[in-house]
Amino acid sequence: MPRPSELIAEGVRAERAGALERALELFQTAARQTDDPAAKARALTHVADVLRARCEWDSAIASASAAQRIAESVGNDELVYEARIAEANVLMCRGDFPS
Repeated sequence: MPRPSELIAEGVRAERAGALERALELFQTAARQTDDPAAKARALTHVADVLRARCEWDSAIASASAAQRIAESVGNDELVYEARIAEANVLMCRGDFPS
């Protein structure tokens, strides 16, 4: 069975190739299979990016928020920032700007 890091790397390649369904499957599998909070947060951030590309706004935000909570729980600021950026990208893409 591939390690979560391998699944994430393969998912990134699939996403770049436009194979969003395959990328989503790989990222979700990585998130489910790992006990490592950093790997889980990274995978969920990628899930949010794919869901954003598919215009699944609410699910994308939920995934980015989950990634933020996990990253915050282990004090990984870099992953917190990446998850926040993923969430902000969703909000911008759906046109959710403060008035």
